[in-house]
Amino acid sequence: MSIKVNAALKTVKMRAIIFWLVIVGNRVLYAGMPLLTPGRHLMEDDQILLGLRPMPKLRDRLHSFIVWSLPHC
Repeated sequence: MSIKVNAALKTVKMRAIIFWLVIVGNRVLYAGMPLLTPGRHLMEDDQILLGLRPMPKLRDRLHSFIVWSLPHC
């Protein structure tokens, strides 16, 4: 009986690890896309972050990117 339970638990653990890696990997890729793609943009340019529109100034862009990325970490 305990051998079957241990085998089932190993299977469940492996599935949980794979699921977790897929979810976290997806989040890391989504949050890192602005760093990998050229040009000025947030995750989605049509969304407004805290009432600010994307601005050409570097400081505002970095601030918006940091605030946008924090919930994904």
